[in-house]
Amino acid sequence: MTSNTKVNHNSTKVSLILPVYNTAPFLDRALRTAVNQTLHDIEIIVVNDGSTDNSIEIIRTYAEKDSRIFLIDKENEGVGVARNIGAQKAKGEYILFFDSDDYIELNMAEKLFEVAKRGDHDLVCCNILIEDTTGNDLGIFKVRYRGELSGGLEAMRSFLEGKLFRPAPYNKLFKHSLFTNNDLNFAVGIHYEDNPFTLKLVGAAKKIKMVPFNLYHYVRHDASATRTISKKHLEDTAKLNGFIYDYLKNNDLLDELNDAYEVFCLRKWQYSLKMVMATNPKKENFQLYKEFVPDKYLRNFSPRYKLLLRIGQIWPSLPRFFTSKP
Repeated sequence: MTSNTKVNHNSTKVSLILPVYNTAPFLDRALRTAVNQTLHDIEIIVVNDGSTDNSIEIIRTYAEKDSRIFLIDKENEGVGVARNIGAQKAKGEYILFFDSDDYIELNMAEKLFEVAKRGDHDLVCCNILIEDTTGNDLGIFKVRYRGELSGGLEAMRSFLEGKLFRPAPYNKLFKHSLFTNNDLNFAVGIHYEDNPFTLKLVGAAKKIKMVPFNLYHYVRHDASATRTISKKHLEDTAKLNGFIYDYLKNNDLLDELNDAYEVFCLRKWQYSLKMVMATNPKKENFQLYKEFVPDKYLRNFSPRYKLLLRIGQIWPSLPRFFTSKP
């Protein structure tokens, strides 16, 4: 653990923002990879979102030994609020989110910062390594576009169509000014709160860079908020699609991006079907899913997804063997 490290806030290069809620079994590793970053001119903003386990004690132990750690202890309001508060308190030139049940390579901040500064990029995104709680390799989420592109309308189109990168904020370094100069707050009270945020982010950025560096470790486990399906997840998928629609319409973008928006909605509903198959394959859940999805999207499902949905309503445990985990 880094000991008695100080930071000059006038020269803070990167603000690492870590929302925490009941992740004590994973928190030591997350904080250890934060304080031992090879880029030293950083601050680490830890937002304890009303944890009821011993997460707060772990955070305080680290904060006592490293003055770069700033603890915000608040009542539970959800990860969206926690991220918003952390970003509002940030002083760094760039912001880097990561989740407290995951961890990062020790050179992540430095490598992404160097890329950003060298090319004056507003946003830099890297690959995500996937593993289970025992460290077994489960694959990789690669950036889907290699190299540099301009932000704005076409970047938003590519994001909506699933051609850029995953919507999660945690494998992305972006200029702090993007957050302060644009309405980039995370949605509150729903799952998938990162989707509207990332859409606005790529729209606000002028220069975006995707790099094939494996710097972020995503730990997949049963307790993850997005790893189980429920009625609320389906309700939130509908709300998410509504949020995106309202944003595009209110900003006079819907005419240009309507086709991409429809692709986005179709992809989100198909993703929810994969969640039903992978996490809670019961007849009633397949039926509930079918009742939630608007008919126009059901009609546009690929033949494979149509077949899996039909099979799931009869033999609910069977479809999971014919699709990858979400």
